Order: sequence, then structure tokens, then C-alpha cells
Amino acid sequence: MRSEDINNEIFLEEFIKYKHELTSKSIKEGIGRELTQKELNFDNALELSMLYKNEFSKTNVEEIKEFIKENLVEISNNKFKAIAHKILGIRLEVDIDINDLSDKVLNNYDKLTDLSIRFLEEMGCNCGRGIKLNSERLKDLGGELMCDYMLHTKQGFNVEQLMNKHIYHILIELGDNYSNMDANFKDMDDLRFEDGKVILPKKAMLTQPGKQVDISDGYGGGYELTALLKDKKFVAELEQRFKNYTNSNVMRLKREFDMELGKEPSKKPVIKKLTDV
Repeated sequence: MRSEDINNEIFLEEFIKYKHELTSKSIKEGIGRELTQKELNFDNALELSMLYKNEFSKTNVEEIKEFIKENLVEISNNKFKAIAHKILGIRLEVDIDINDLSDKVLNNYDKLTDLSIRFLEEMGCNCGRGIKLNSERLKDLGGELMCDYMLHTKQGFNVEQLMNKHIYHILIELGDNYSNMDANFKDMDDLRFEDGKVILPKKAMLTQPGKQVDISDGYGGGYELTALLKDKKFVAELEQRFKNYTNSNVMRLKREFDMELGKEPSKKPVIKKLTDV
């Protein structure tokens, strides 16, 4: 490995350490304080993990400026050029831009998952294996759901149509006959109009035989698929998957064939619509 690559890795690790401390403090003293004061079970830990990933990825200009100031970072033409390493006592030349920071850390879903597990372990919660498994299943079933949606809209591989789209709206658009996987909202009773605004459910569970995944949380949840789509590596893998994807069409054809044979389609949960509120 070249010295430049080593220096860049050191820079990223220093930034991760800095941002991890900020995120942990923000959760413990602010938005997640109530959760951190509860006895941690898996549901609470999962919610904290999702909250951590959401907060960590929100890096603003002021935080970067503070990091630059604390670490005597040199920046030129929107690129980080050098960092003072406090332990080694030397300045390291680096070559990193904001896109590198985003791709390798801020929008790297696997990295964010690992950092959220570190946060939980620091709180004495050893749920890492379960958190990791849920994240892998989110990529699996969430990716399948996104492929089904893109087949449904007939726009080809176009992830922009899924960006910032709430899981509730994705499922409603797929319709009551969508049968590749079941979706249940544990907080569906929260669906309502309030002060002219729509309050959407936030705690979704996707299930297939032998698989299930919690796909949203209580802190502005429902947009976890968007978090996945910010990860360039995941999107590249999803595109390859989509090229050979048939699940939704196969399930639709099977349902139509069963109906022709007079078989009763299997019942699935019907998602309550805003018109029912």
C-alpha cells in the first residue's frame, strides 16, 4: 500500500472517531436520550442503531469546519490536503475530497452499521450479531422490494424514483395484489391526518418464508431504502440483480394461473389507506 493510501485511511479513521463521538453525544443527550435510559432489549437496540446511522450520515458544513480546526487540516480546491496526526506528532499529506468522504463513510451502509454496533457496545449492549443480520436482510428483502417496484412502474432500472419515498407509499403503489412478500406496520393505527399533515406509520416488518426484517424505526422512519440507495456499491449490485430479476412477475403469473384453476389466492395483510382514515 502506498504511503498516500495509508495517510488517506488515517484521515478517514480520524474523521470517523471525531464524528462517532459527536453522534454518540447527540443521541445520549438529545434525540435518543429516552431510549438510552431504558433497559436495552433488541427492539430498543435496533431503533438506536437506525437512529445512529441516520444521525451519523447527516454531516454538515459546520462539523467539517470544526474537524478541520481541531486537527489543523489543510484544504485546497475543496480537497483535504493534509492532517496533523496528534499521536504521531507529524503532518500527513492526504488527497481526499467530499465525495470520497461520502462514499467511504457517510453513505457506506455497512460501515454505518458497524459503527452503530460500536456505539451499542460502548453502552454495554451486545446485540451486534442481530443488528448485523437485520441490516443484511434489509439489503436482501429491501433490494427485492425495490426491484419489484421498478418492474411495477415499468421505468427500467431507475433508483431516483425511489429516493425519499416512504415505505408506506411504495407498498400502496404496489397494490393489494402484491404478493412477493408480506408487509405489516406495527404502528398502523398511527396513520392519520393531523393539522393538515399526513402522519405515516414508521414501524414496518417485511416477511417472506424464513425471512423477516424490521425496515423502519420511530425517528422519522420509513426512509431506510433511501439510505441504502445513497450507497454507490449497493446501487451497483442492485443494478446487476435487476437485470436478471423475475420474482414479481413470476408471483403475478402464478397468482393468475391459480385463479384460472379456481384456486383461492392466499390471503395477505391489506394495508390501510389514507382514504380509510
